[in-house]
Amino acid sequence: MKKKYLAILLAGIMCSFSFLSGCGKTAEPDEDTVIEEDEEEDDKDRNDDEDDDEDEKPSIPEVVKSIDDKVLESQIDVFLDGRKNWVIPHDEAVLYEGLTYSLSDLNYNGRTELIVTYWEGMGTVSTVYIYEINEKGDGYDLLEWEFEGIDKEQESLPDVGYFSAVSGYYDKDNGIFHYLFKDYYAYSFAHGGCRMHDVSFADGKVIDEVYAKSESKGSDRDEVTTFTGPDGEMSEDAYFTYLGSYPDGYTTKEFWLGNFDADSIYSQNRHIVEDMSDDEIKGILTDSYLLFAGRVTYEDFFEKYISVNSSEQTSEGLFKDMIGSWGLYMTDAEGYVEYYEPDDQYYMTLDVSEDRTMHLEEYLNTDYEYTIEGELLDKADGMLIVQYMPPASDGMAYDFMLLTFTTIDEDGHLVVMCDSWNGNEYYPGSTWFFEKLD
Repeated sequence: MKKKYLAILLAGIMCSFSFLSGCGKTAEPDEDTVIEEDEEEDDKDRNDDEDDDEDEKPSIPEVVKSIDDKVLESQIDVFLDGRKNWVIPHDEAVLYEGLTYSLSDLNYNGRTELIVTYWEGMGTVSTVYIYEINEKGDGYDLLEWEFEGIDKEQESLPDVGYFSAVSGYYDKDNGIFHYLFKDYYAYSFAHGGCRMHDVSFADGKVIDEVYAKSESKGSDRDEVTTFTGPDGEMSEDAYFTYLGSYPDGYTTKEFWLGNFDADSIYSQNRHIVEDMSDDEIKGILTDSYLLFAGRVTYEDFFEKYISVNSSEQTSEGLFKDMIGSWGLYMTDAEGYVEYYEPDDQYYMTLDVSEDRTMHLEEYLNTDYEYTIEGELLDKADGMLIVQYMPPASDGMAYDFMLLTFTTIDEDGHLVVMCDSWNGNEYYPGSTWFFEKLD
């Protein structure tokens, strides 16, 4: 189920231009703007009228469409002065999946937010830190999250780092920008779903309201999915009708987040942010904000920070490169790294055949030696997987294992991720690195 949700998620990321909208109107961007000039004039006229009766309604915050270059540079310098507080140390970063850094101004108040995200475990538990420049411009604050709506007791964060383009809208009457994020979650291999989050900012907090969710239980053959909206459980048709009409009275548009992927030992760029100079980080954060503000295109950002580091790997190409015999070189179990020689305890050998079968001998130099065999199956992201269920007589501590063959890294090592479950309980995985034996 985990992999299914991630596949659905990645397939849903779309390429669009950066824009937001006013209440019930379509607001196309004008160069680096997010609100059309005629709307701004309407706002001015409305604000002039409201000056006569400010006690009845609070003033609408000024919308800063694009931050001046010098101001932007000074704000990034403030973040860099405190980089030890937000840069994830590399020895921690390798424990996470999908670690990203980005810079934006989601509430358009002229004070940027530095967003640090990652996920871990089954790849569906997101952590999101949002740091915002303070009003004086001489420091920054870590914003608190306030949870509302469906499942608020879960305090589950949206998958901000998964997406490059995200829907958003502007509530012009209240001067609040809203963003519609998804949260793919999994309690076990056979129990998970998706929450829909409405994220906004108020009083120095991030307001996170879940307005709908779907939840599935069971395997692919006997899976049952329930759908929930603001008024409780609903039919599948009603659920998707509701999603299609939300938010009522507003026109959503797409905007870009310049997410820079770093530190993951599985990524192709292998950038370690902790070791970067201030100038390197400043360049990334500057371009990240310029993408958000619509001053550079996603194609430019992609070309500079993603495509040059991305693998053109296909699952078929990976399979052909894997054919042969491999011996365990190193394991990484949640940051605990260990190296191996053929006569060490827990040494493994891996054989990949041309008929797409895999034969793994584990714990070779112990009394617990056993064999894992399976068929290599393609994944859409250019990887391969093997699903293994040990016979009950094996006495294994798990009842399902998923091996993901991710890549052959720049050192020629075959990288394999191991995840396992015992019923609904997930066992934190480890990563195996094999060297070619023939």
